[in-house]
Amino acid sequence: MIDVVLQRARDRLERVGPAAMRRIAAEGGLVVDIRPGYQRRRDGELPGAIVVDRNVLEWRLDPSSPFRLAEVRDHDQVVVVVCNEGYASSLAAASLQDIGLVQATDLIGGYQAWRGRGGTKPALVPGDFVVPHGVSGDQFLLEPLAVIHNASDWAAWTSSIEHIRSTPGFAGRSWPPDSLSLDENASDLASHAQDFADRTGFTYTVLDPAAKDVIGCVYLYPSRRDGFDVDVRSWVRADRADLDKPLHDLVRRWLAASWPFQAPDYARR
Repeated sequence: MIDVVLQRARDRLERVGPAAMRRIAAEGGLVVDIRPGYQRRRDGELPGAIVVDRNVLEWRLDPSSPFRLAEVRDHDQVVVVVCNEGYASSLAAASLQDIGLVQATDLIGGYQAWRGRGGTKPALVPGDFVVPHGVSGDQFLLEPLAVIHNASDWAAWTSSIEHIRSTPGFAGRSWPPDSLSLDENASDLASHAQDFADRTGFTYTVLDPAAKDVIGCVYLYPSRRDGFDVDVRSWVRADRADLDKPLHDLVRRWLAASWPFQAPDYARR
């Protein structure tokens, strides 16, 4: 049913791409970012956009509302709504049309399209490469991170925020945030799982082999620095800090033996 509702919403919109959105903004239109805070912290802010929580969007953008934003002029103003991937934004834009903002629309592909990732992000590994399901050792079991790990994953990192931030490779990163709800964490895990399925990035949860509790995580994503072909990071829970170097050593051996990378960017321990 939601697919039908979504299509009906989009049938009413003249949806735009990133280039058209930039032109609209330059001509005085409003770009409104409705992504939740954890996505903005994770992926970055949208320059020039006004951030509005989805649950107050109509009140903030209705020109007749006493709670409207100062930037809102009249019902003919062009408004481009942006979410993460262009789904929630379509429903939001249709809702704005319902309250009289007749030129409301949304960004096709959402923030990820603006950032150049919307369906076009290159694969991290060759097409014929068989991605390892994981690796195991006496102290660790690595398997693809999935939403089924949500509760244990959330408990692991939220109890270890300062420890993770001090772990080599995490300085200057937007993750971990100061806080994240369990539902938001599940959405984050689903995003990692989608990257894994798309072969654009690979995240593995680190489990205790006996208890199967999450004790850490390993990330393989495109490198942010020249001279490297993959960015590798790993962390362990604060109460298992003694396992940080053994995990690092295991991952380095695994990369050399089972992956096609020649120059991993993996902070030393």
